[in-house]
Amino acid sequence: MFNFLLSRNFLYFIAFGGTAALVNLLCGYLLYNANLFPYIVSVFIAASAGLLVNFILNYKLNFKYKGRKLSQQFGTFLVVASIGTLLTAVVAHFSMQLLLFFEIEDVALAGFAVSSQFVAHVFSVGVITIYSFIAHKYFSFNVGIRNQLRRTIASIKSGA
Repeated sequence: MFNFLLSRNFLYFIAFGGTAALVNLLCGYLLYNANLFPYIVSVFIAASAGLLVNFILNYKLNFKYKGRKLSQQFGTFLVVASIGTLLTAVVAHFSMQLLLFFEIEDVALAGFAVSSQFVAHVFSVGVITIYSFIAHKYFSFNVGIRNQLRRTIASIKSGA
């Protein structure tokens, strides 16, 4: 069922996401330490740079679908990424609530005390990474959301 977790596409997706995260952090560090912009603007620019790196690497090197314009794929990428961001926050929130319900405040991990907030955040990122891969593979770097829904509806109608 989860064979895709061992696929080349998924491993590249993880590597490119990590690269994008590093670009985000490095860019942010350079910008807010240079005092060129307010902190929040520096972080926004850095996050945007990471997002662009992620899209470009996946577009050029991972997903090979070229049946839609680059701009269309990027638009879908932004929608899928925005949904992923919202889902990450929601899953983290409910994971945190579950940890609080069981009165788990800190978790020992490799000899270090890790806050329950961090555990919930890491868990949510892991779960949403799977959503992101599937959504980007079948929507962003494919025929798009509307066309995929049309195909699914047509398939259901013809099978009925």
